[in-house]
Amino acid sequence: MVTVASFYAPRPRHPKHVYDYLDCLAVQRASCERFGCRQLVITDAPALRDLPTFHAELPEGLMPAILAAQLALLESGIDDDLVLIGADGLLGRDPAELFTGDFDLAVTTHPFADCILNTGLIAVPRGKATLAAPIWRSALARCGDGWGDDQRALAGVLRPTLEHGLEERDGIKVRFLPVPRFNDAPHHVGHRIDSLIVHFRGSRKVWMREWARRHLGLGHGPGE
Repeated sequence: MVTVASFYAPRPRHPKHVYDYLDCLAVQRASCERFGCRQLVITDAPALRDLPTFHAELPEGLMPAILAAQLALLESGIDDDLVLIGADGLLGRDPAELFTGDFDLAVTTHPFADCILNTGLIAVPRGKATLAAPIWRSALARCGDGWGDDQRALAGVLRPTLEHGLEERDGIKVRFLPVPRFNDAPHHVGHRIDSLIVHFRGSRKVWMREWARRHLGLGHGPGE
């Protein structure tokens, strides 16, 4: 089974705390159910409705908390094929297709202006979590709390490239995937895309549920 693990750590005083991420996570859960995957929410919050959670002690800073949450799961002994995504992502295709070939870690890159690495999709094959964990520990040690510092800290360790394919980074086999088709964002609610992770970056979050209803047929049953 593939475990799809996202992150939720409410920080009401943070300036980016403006969306109902629990609603996003409910839509994400429906997409996981559609493809037979297990959703897991890494959090330091109390019980979250009926969402399955992995509890971790996290720092107050939001960007370090993201890396600390993912690190805690990687070091937990999890033994599934693992996809790390944000609360603002849902499955557009079966993620089992990621787990072919010999690699230790897969991430997506694109010529974004701020950072070519985008962490809306990170794949860690079964049995590779403890191998990948030191990357997160190194990134956490250099992570500030500016918006996007989690991505920049991971990029500092992984040294991402726009040449997509398999690269070695400090003895780790890293597969660099393109954002289109793997971790893409629709331009508007009527924009249907074929992406493994549909990533509702920025203000797109407010129409995530409606996009999923229109294009994936989600939202009609009792579980969303």
